[in-house]
Amino acid sequence: MCCRGRYRCRGRSGHLGGLSGVPRPELQPEREVVGEEVPAVGRTVHYRAHGSADGRYPQICRSAVMTELTDDPETVALCVFNPTGLFFNKSVHDIDLNGGSWHWYWECETEE
Repeated sequence: MCCRGRYRCRGRSGHLGGLSGVPRPELQPEREVVGEEVPAVGRTVHYRAHGSADGRYPQICRSAVMTELTDDPETVALCVFNPTGLFFNKSVHDIDLNGGSWHWYWECETEE
């Protein structure tokens, strides 16, 4: 038994007993260090919303969690937390704070 005795482990790839869904480090793709941070599943980042073309909805940052790493070191899958619900995107790039990209939370431009 694993998973703290709640159910029998079915031996899923990347499964660690007690930490359901956490991929083993050897199964994650090699990642380049971005600054002093390394992208990893479970890391909290910001997602820059696209906003609307007419400016009614501005490009603003939303909290997000990395859910999957890809072969491209600048692309990850995210779960974005919006006021109206969750948004899942499997291909988000790390590009200069443009709409539809992710960045570390300390890279945010502050609005005053």
